[in-house]
Amino acid sequence: MTYAGFHLRFTLPVLLLAGFGAAWAGWEAPHTSVTLLLLAIVMVFTAPWDNAAVRHGIWDFAPGRYGFRIVRLPVEEYAFFWIQTLLVVALVRWWGGLFPGRSSLPGGEGHPGMLTWSVAGAGLLLWAAVGWWGRRRFGRRDRWHYAWHLLFWFGPLIAIQWVLGWRVFVPRLDQFLIPALALGAWLSWADLKAVRERIWFFDPGQILGWKWRGVLPWEEVVFFMLTSLLVAQSFLLLLPEAAR
Repeated sequence: MTYAGFHLRFTLPVLLLAGFGAAWAGWEAPHTSVTLLLLAIVMVFTAPWDNAAVRHGIWDFAPGRYGFRIVRLPVEEYAFFWIQTLLVVALVRWWGGLFPGRSSLPGGEGHPGMLTWSVAGAGLLLWAAVGWWGRRRFGRRDRWHYAWHLLFWFGPLIAIQWVLGWRVFVPRLDQFLIPALALGAWLSWADLKAVRERIWFFDPGQILGWKWRGVLPWEEVVFFMLTSLLVAQSFLLLLPEAAR
């Protein structure tokens, strides 16, 4: 199986189904504009992260299983960034249409206050400091390298989103948690198949060694869960209240 075959088999059919569900739930102009913004943000944020992982040898892609590379990543990997993003927003919109009528907690309709921004800013400074320390602590010879590369980049972003948007998230926990976790589980299962097919592989010296079914590193499962959750929360946070 090639990387393109992986998409044809595991991601694009689900995207088609999710797209129908989102259309049924009601898709309006704000949903489109926020989705386009998210596609840009995801590409700008994730492409350097993924390229860095390949540069450090945390994972790589088998020759002959992809079309061509842009920098260090196959073109199909860039496509995956957008496919996963579209899957998340479509599923969140679909689920929201099934159970409408939620509203943010008081204060969730306006902009965050000065205290909220101050806490978020302090979190960003702490994040930068921890990142400076981590660059010296973790490297190719460290089994924590993939876990660090993953949790440092994505964990704090999710936390900062909660600082800024907890009034939006609390009444809608099921609206973003269920689609994100369900999609994360599906992509993890598909990833298990891809690793068995040797489309991509991992450096055993840079993972902790706990593997699902003896094949898929636990870091990969966490990756799909965290990235799906991050996109789902971003989608709701960026939408105007009437479109959520």
